[in-house]
Amino acid sequence: MRITIHYLLAVVGRVLQDALRVYVTLLKILIPALLIVKGLELLGMIEWLGAALAPLMSTLGLPEQMGVVWPPVSG
Repeated sequence: MRITIHYLLAVVGRVLQDALRVYVTLLKILIPALLIVKGLELLGMIEWLGAALAPLMSTLGLPEQMGVVWPPVSG
């Protein structure tokens, strides 16, 4: 089987299109999530949310600090 340059370019083009589609989808999810988290942080709601999620985290067998993992955890 002989692979031509046109075939390789077509395959690379499809892979790049798929990668771009995944990238755009991730951006559509991550940018709003980051803005919401930053807004909650500015409003001081992160610590409250962490405390509210602590019982759930302990039920799942995780450390209570894992409810909200973005603030620094002080020991």
